[in-house]
Amino acid sequence: EVKTVVENEFVFGQEIFGSDGAFHDGGFRITKGGIVQAPGMERKSSMGELVDNVPPSTTNIIYIKSLRDIDYIATLGAGASGQVELAFHKQSKSKMAVKIVNVFDEERRKQLLKELETLTTYVSRFLVRFYGAFYDGSGAVHVVLEYMDSGSLDEAIKVGGKVPESVTKQIAMHCLRGLSFLHQYNVLHRDFKSANILLSRRLNRSKLADFGLAKELGEVSKAATFVGTMAYLSPERLKGSQYTTAGDVWGLGIS
Repeated sequence: EVKTVVENEFVFGQEIFGSDGAFHDGGFRITKGGIVQAPGMERKSSMGELVDNVPPSTTNIIYIKSLRDIDYIATLGAGASGQVELAFHKQSKSKMAVKIVNVFDEERRKQLLKELETLTTYVSRFLVRFYGAFYDGSGAVHVVLEYMDSGSLDEAIKVGGKVPESVTKQIAMHCLRGLSFLHQYNVLHRDFKSANILLSRRLNRSKLADFGLAKELGEVSKAATFVGTMAYLSPERLKGSQYTTAGDVWGLGIS
């Protein structure tokens, strides 16, 4: 289905690029000044709760007006969903991670929209913090995220080897809190793996990241789409059967 073309705009596949420099798709309207329209969903948050003596995240709000507010420092890496850059926000003097997604790539665009839907709806101290998304006018959306200074659990294992049991316990507790928050709203992560567990020595915190395959089940109790990373899939998912939130917990165990 092709969306209706309005004056001074053109259609490329399923998305619309407007003369105002905006990217339109999936209920989102993203300009060089950020997200100006998002799907009408109720925001769900657990930021104010005290959980197992883990204090609430800082209440400081970092407001980014445009990409001109940040300087790109270095490339952190590249994955299936896009390239990730280390950036510096000049006003708050904070480091940030910016995921750059090519919207001309249909699969990456779908994952971008799903990630934005999740990040703008579900807010928890155990999910990576979202600061905004900006269309650069050249075919890419820049998603500005919290910078976790110790990288991913996957990187930590590759560099340092076996993680001490006491640290593993803390990481697992934080991950379970993040999953519990998502699961109470019937949301599956569906790509839970060590590369999507981010660590911060500064915050003494582990957080879940990369929600490009997340799925809100709604009134349906199970999912059936075969997606995710093979090594972390639960037996029922490998068999192509329907699966539930338990599949995410399996991924945590493998991680």
